[in-house]
Amino acid sequence: MISKDAVDDFFQLAAGTYKSAPWKYCSDSDVFGVVIPETKELHFVSVMGGGGQCFGLATYRGIEGLDFFLSVIGGSGDIDPFTARRKQNGLLMEFTSKKYLDDFNLEMAEQVHFKPASSKSWVMVKDMEPGWFPWAPKEKDILALATIMSLLPTFTKKQKDNPEWTMGNGDDLFPVFIWKEKANDWKIEWWDQDKILKASNETVTETSVKPVDELKLQKAKSHKKSKQAIWEAYSFYMPEPVLDGDRPYFPEICVIMDHKANQCLEMEMIPPTQDRAMVLRDLAIKTINKTSEVPQTIIIEEMDLLLGMITLKEVLEIEIKFDSTECGYNFRESLYKKMDSFPR
Repeated sequence: MISKDAVDDFFQLAAGTYKSAPWKYCSDSDVFGVVIPETKELHFVSVMGGGGQCFGLATYRGIEGLDFFLSVIGGSGDIDPFTARRKQNGLLMEFTSKKYLDDFNLEMAEQVHFKPASSKSWVMVKDMEPGWFPWAPKEKDILALATIMSLLPTFTKKQKDNPEWTMGNGDDLFPVFIWKEKANDWKIEWWDQDKILKASNETVTETSVKPVDELKLQKAKSHKKSKQAIWEAYSFYMPEPVLDGDRPYFPEICVIMDHKANQCLEMEMIPPTQDRAMVLRDLAIKTINKTSEVPQTIIIEEMDLLLGMITLKEVLEIEIKFDSTECGYNFRESLYKKMDSFPR
């Protein structure tokens, strides 16, 4: 249970946010960052409501969240909203009707006897993590949203005065609110992606780089390279969640595809606790040993998969190419259609 003081502060700020209607002046494509003082967690914030449908805030955690936000805004992200939600890493706070609230959000409102200004200004909060089903926020998330809402008037005023101010320092710099202890106040700094990456990494407690199986890698090194072989490393989420523990998740399918034959060579289904970049690396090594050939090229479409492919590039001298993984996409659609045909 989240403390009553934190919940009370949150709802007071939420009521003020709804009343001030920042979406009148803020577009959902304008984003600002906030480093939460207590956790050092970096959130990028988008104000929802300019389109007149969903009203509230969406936050995106760290460099991963920012990259996802930019891909969606730029039109290069997955256009399927359900798939997009499975990739989102951040918080969602939406003003909505009471009927859409789950038990957690209802209990949080009842804890402080929250009375909304209208039937459509009940507050729904969800924690969004890649692969996981949207879930109840933790206290640190409620505190983060409270901090963000306390800064919204400053952001809204800047937007009202100059709708282009977030782009005033170029496309590669983003405004980030930083709490300055000496000044006892917030300051806006302009951060590039290198600084954002560094700040994001500071909140990671353990590395996601899984050691490679050296015996399997050395065996793979013994096989000859096929100049004709081009593979794809691709992953996608299953459409239905499964329950394993307290929180449901969407299983992710990792596949190695033969790009020319449009054929799946190897696949594995994983939970969100496993890193798909490392799984795809190991699947590629497994496929090499299974087929007794080293591909000339492996195609990937997403930047975060590169971490797993570096080993293959350096040790096996495989070209890692960024391009459309069309075969992987076709495999996904084929699997979805087969699942739709199953009796329920």
